[in-house]
Formats: sequence, C-alpha cells, structure tokens
Amino acid sequence: MKKIKLTYNPDYKFVLIGISSHENDYKLAWSINNDLNLNLSKKEDISIFNKKYSETQNFSVFSHDDETNLTLYNLISNRCENGFLIQEYNKFDYFLQIYGELTDFDIKELLNKLKLNNNIIIAGKLDLSKIKSIGKLIF
Repeated sequence: MKKIKLTYNPDYKFVLIGISSHENDYKLAWSINNDLNLNLSKKEDISIFNKKYSETQNFSVFSHDDETNLTLYNLISNRCENGFLIQEYNKFDYFLQIYGELTDFDIKELLNKLKLNNNIIIAGKLDLSKIKSIGKLIF
C-alpha cells in the first residue's frame, strides 16, 4: 500500500522582534508605549504545559490593537520562573509580535526607535523560519 505523507507549512503573518531588557514587563510596556505612541495594556497570560517538567508555565502579554492602521502589537514575555517560551532565543527577555502590513522601512524605523529606548539593551528582527516552537506564539 502506498503511503502519502502530508506536511503543513503555515505562513505566519507577523513580524517578531526580540528584546533584551532588565525591566519588569509593565515598565517596559509603558516605555514602549511612550516611544512608539502605543497603548499596550495587560492581557491574560499565555499558559503552556511543559511536558518535560510536568508543570504549567505562564508568560505575560501586553497588547495594543491599532484599528486605524490595522495593526496588532503584542509584547510577550519570553521568561517565567520555570523556563522560556521560545528556548532557542533564551537571550531575549521579550518578543514584540506585530500583525499587519509593515514595509521593511516601517520595521527598520520601529527598530531604530526601540534601540534608542534606555530600558532596552538590544532589539532585533527574528527569522520566523528558524524558530522550532513558533506555534507557541499563535494564541
């Protein structure tokens, strides 16, 4: 009997920026709000069950929906007391996930503003194709 193997390669429609910062999530969200003229506000945490440690991990989320430009911003914590959301990027403390139509110029301008923020050590655009556990960012 002939077997057919189906593969599913989703096309993720967001930009992901990794952010390193020593600040608490609420202070970083406030700081980004001031720099980017956003209104990131606290949303329900992402809860993921970690099979390896048999425990639930909770990651904070701050969100802003810009209805004028049809853009959604999510500031997601990459760290919790018992692990990381995306282990392969454990050097980043937060991710800024942006849904919407952004040009390369828009992304470059946004990165430049983030890099000028005194509460951010480093910020950079991440390649989604290299993230093995990308599904954790779909919620």
